[in-house]
Amino acid sequence: MDRLAMFMRFQTFAFLAYAIGWFLLPDFVNDTVFGWDTETFWPRLMGAGFFAIAWGEWKVIERLPERMDLVWMFVGIPLGLLVALLWERLADSYTGSELFWWVSVAVTAVFGIGLAVLRSGADQEATV
Repeated sequence: MDRLAMFMRFQTFAFLAYAIGWFLLPDFVNDTVFGWDTETFWPRLMGAGFFAIAWGEWKVIERLPERMDLVWMFVGIPLGLLVALLWERLADSYTGSELFWWVSVAVTAVFGIGLAVLRSGADQEATV
């Protein structure tokens, strides 16, 4: 259970990094990372969403033994992001930085798969 909580804290900090980038630096993220020339409303909205996700995950960590059912939601978020990143590549519609794409794929895969494995292990730990 302690490893699961620690891993979830790391994921919370990753969500906060996304939130700060999208919410506070939308022009930098749009121009530098993705090469998009768009208004800043939608990126800021995504940043606010990532802040909410990070806050929600932190609250779940505080009551983890009671809220183990909510951990699967935090497995689904990075796996959903991973599917979106892979879809963009397969659709050949990603115009951003290659480095950002590969780092994002690696980070979301590590968090999605790692959290799923630790969550499953916590179920086995609880039954022993």
